Amino acid sequence: MFESLDNGKVCMESRYLPLKTVQGRVNMYVDELLLGPETDRFRPLFSAGTRTVSCFKRGGTLYVELSDTLLTEAGEASAIKTGIELFRKNILHNFENIHTVEVFVGGRPVYEGSLFGQKKR
Repeated sequence: MFESLDNGKVCMESRYLPLKTVQGRVNMYVDELLLGPETDRFRPLFSAGTRTVSCFKRGGTLYVELSDTLLTEAGEASAIKTGIELFRKNILHNFENIHTVEVFVGGRPVYEGSLFGQKKR
């Protein structure tokens, strides 16, 4: 799911990934999300250069640390809050065994109401 450049609506993009990978399906999916959409009329979730620092699953929770490049609103990327919301929504939609996505930047949790703070409820 990415935001449309034309009207701001959330649009789906199909992408097929291998079932078995060296890095793991969730990690590969997170990396693909950070690369951005294949369709040129959709906004990337975050500024170019945002990368995964760490990504692991414990129980039904996925913990993802992203680089601080995420904090730079540059180019045609979605606003940070929108990008975080779509990032979570993409993962929750595609992985039924993940129920919570915790996103961190610089070791601090990111949530919807403010850039840093408590986890989403």
